[in-house]
Amino acid sequence: MFIVGSVLFTTLCATGLTQMAEETDVQTLWLPRGTDFKKNSEYLRAVTEADEDSCRRQKVQVVSVEDRGSVLTAQSVREVHRLRQAVFDIVTEDGATWPNRCKRVPFLGHLPSLTTPPEGAFPEEVCPQVETAEAAEKAAPKVCLESHLLEAWAVGGSLNRGLPANLTDKDVVETINGDDLVSGLTGLPLRVSDFLGSAVEDRKSGEVISAKGMTLTFVTNRMLKGDEPNATFENDMSLNFEEEFIRVVR
Repeated sequence: MFIVGSVLFTTLCATGLTQMAEETDVQTLWLPRGTDFKKNSEYLRAVTEADEDSCRRQKVQVVSVEDRGSVLTAQSVREVHRLRQAVFDIVTEDGATWPNRCKRVPFLGHLPSLTTPPEGAFPEEVCPQVETAEAAEKAAPKVCLESHLLEAWAVGGSLNRGLPANLTDKDVVETINGDDLVSGLTGLPLRVSDFLGSAVEDRKSGEVISAKGMTLTFVTNRMLKGDEPNATFENDMSLNFEEEFIRVVR
């Protein structure tokens, strides 16, 4: 009876072997669960294995701490401009900067506008316009891709001129509510609703008169895969830039 009981007990314990799985992932084996290092490592690995056209977005949120405060003031806009400049001033020990880490897109502000072809126009009347626009886009200067309220004051793909010295709260509201607003950084139509939070509109005019917060987005290039040239060096630079970016905006 004792022998039979021992066999049954051993057999019962052995059933757990059916659930055994071999773990070969180095991070899972050696990195403690829940640590920042493990989380960061898994995040970077996931980004590295992403699609080739993917990119990384670094977001900063600016919020008014006052009960009825608004970020649509001259003081807030100047502070956001200072913050953006601090990002541009980043230089890591290995040479990573915003200009060499950012995702670049054509500045479309100088593209020729396409005229509406007359009804019944032949293809040869339309194609030259399209070909001219496509050629202009390829030849257009490349600018860093970023999205924020300051685009309304940019000119020719940059903010080098800075903000107006006598900028007022009224100027800010009037500028963002301008007709056919265009980004001075990319040349594309600008929708302030994309980066304003808890915006309040005037009941009569429908214009945005205040907002509790705003978002700044800086788009950086994707991480390179391991078999791509200089992948380790480039990815280390990107990681170092992001770490410094967090330190600057914190």
